[in-house]
Amino acid sequence: MGFNLSPLLWKKVRPGLSAGRVQSPALRMICEREDEIAAFVARSTGRSMPNSSTRNRISGQVVEFRGAKVEQFSFTTESQAREVEQSL
Repeated sequence: MGFNLSPLLWKKVRPGLSAGRVQSPALRMICEREDEIAAFVARSTGRSMPNSSTRNRISGQVVEFRGAKVEQFSFTTESQAREVEQSL
């Protein structure tokens, strides 16, 4: 693939540049990573902590809810998070 890219580099960037065996896979990896970054969709990871008026506060983390393991994106909407909050 590199021998096909070298003439393009000579025309567009600078004469004498090489797109050999190492440069071609590196270029492909860079392009793939840029595509992954462009396709990224941000998701909220909000945490809810109990509100307590006492001096001793207890903090915790939900590990299991209704028999299912809770992971980072188990609850994706606010209504789901409110349901968990109410059941606790």
